[in-house]
Amino acid sequence: PLVVRGISGLLSKELGIQLTVTPAQDFKIEVAPDTITIPAAGSGAATVSINRFFLFNGPITLSAIGLPGGVTASFSPNPVMGTNSSTVTFTASGALPATYPIAIQGVSGALNHSVAFNLVILASLPKITISAPNNMNPGDSAQVALFLAQSSPGGVTVNLANSNPSAGSLNAPSIFFPGGQTSNGKAQIKALAPGTVIVTEDPLESKVGAVSCGI
Repeated sequence: PLVVRGISGLLSKELGIQLTVTPAQDFKIEVAPDTITIPAAGSGAATVSINRFFLFNGPITLSAIGLPGGVTASFSPNPVMGTNSSTVTFTASGALPATYPIAIQGVSGALNHSVAFNLVILASLPKITISAPNNMNPGDSAQVALFLAQSSPGGVTVNLANSNPSAGSLNAPSIFFPGGQTSNGKAQIKALAPGTVIVTEDPLESKVGAVSCGI
């Protein structure tokens, strides 16, 4: 206990006081994952978690600080009340490919806290078209021509998917387009058995071609 003492000449008086110190209410925010990757024309989400201390229950308004041009962030819910988490969705439209260090900030009255976060913007692949013969006989091989709607200065690697490996086989799982190149004929398909083979970009952004292997 705290003792308060008063003295006046020969007189002395003491009073015991019970002092209780209550910690200040506060909160802390975290983001998971702490890095997300989205295409230059796409979106991605992360979870903002809120830890409340010493019975703090005030509303917390969230925002993203340091976003690059062409990127927006939306939080749901916002402000955060009656729950301890929010989903932040980043949407890119024409953003320059790069890694951007940003911060997720939470404000409630005089309380202000933030957490570091990395947003990685990847270059979007241009539209890809695949051309191949419509009909082949088992045992035949043919060229699979790939075309890009526009070239990329640093080059582009296109991954290919084969819907029916038992009917036809591709000679390579991916094809590299050097910078400035928009067409490539290095991919080949070999017909193995009757059936239909769909050759597409992987991951699929649009259906781009089909090869039918006849009997």
